[in-house]
Amino acid sequence: MLQGIYQGSLHIVKICQNCGFKRNQEDFFYNLILEVKNMTTIQQSLKNFVDGEIMEGVDCEQCKQRSKLEKKQYLEHLPNNLLIQLQRFTYDFDDAMSLKKINSRLEFPQALDMAPYLHEDVRGNALYHLKGVILHTGFAQAGHYRSIIKQDHSWFMFDDKVVS
Repeated sequence: MLQGIYQGSLHIVKICQNCGFKRNQEDFFYNLILEVKNMTTIQQSLKNFVDGEIMEGVDCEQCKQRSKLEKKQYLEHLPNNLLIQLQRFTYDFDDAMSLKKINSRLEFPQALDMAPYLHEDVRGNALYHLKGVILHTGFAQAGHYRSIIKQDHSWFMFDDKVVS
């Protein structure tokens, strides 16, 4: 049941920088986890998500050499309801691997067009309308969650037993 409502899929491409071997795979998600650090908008974070990365010291299954690998991912199938999780907690390697919260502002629109982040072979409606936001106050080690939910044309704050 959840698959039809919340499950999407990614098209992942890994390319060996030594021999050019290309591996394609599909992966499934129920929520997209997006970087917040050094980002100012959700669109910037989504672009970062699909831009890819270079991975060092990976054994290529084709040439059997340890080399750099380029990894890119594209959205292949979008779910009916898209859940986006902002990665606001990170480990600080310079501070004994302590857990830190990223409190920077990240702007997001009421309507989000996901078409620019889809695999080139995918077409269709990719427009999502914001229905809710979960807020965290506090620190990485302790805090409190509240949610803001849109029903009809009104927004409501849910804070434990209080709805306003």
